[in-house]
Amino acid sequence: LTGFDRRIIEYVGRDGRLKEFYDRVLPLLEYLLPQYVQEGKAHLVIAIGCTGGRHRSVVIAEDLAAHFRAQDAYFVEVQHRDVAPPLLALHPLQELGQSAWVRASLRRWARAQRCHCRGVRAATAAGVG
Repeated sequence: LTGFDRRIIEYVGRDGRLKEFYDRVLPLLEYLLPQYVQEGKAHLVIAIGCTGGRHRSVVIAEDLAAHFRAQDAYFVEVQHRDVAPPLLALHPLQELGQSAWVRASLRRWARAQRCHCRGVRAATAAGVG
């Protein structure tokens, strides 16, 4: 099982500490992202690590990505070093320095759509940074 499985997601959030984490980190990120855009920054990498890289970090990275995708203001990529999608399990490029990370491209969605290679890379290359 990995952080994509419902049982793991429920286990990670069972004691309320995950909600407390989100209550602290989401306002920080929601404050910082517009600041990065205003400064002309194009990317922000948010690294989430845990002991094995297959459970807690996956749950958190996926939740953060879903949160910022729902805003439809940023292009979000999620890559997991230690958990590859089943079809990409043999992909050789998995040398990131963290277990899971979310890269929020701070360009507006429409701008990111012009370069479809970003979306293709996110969908086809687990662990490529």
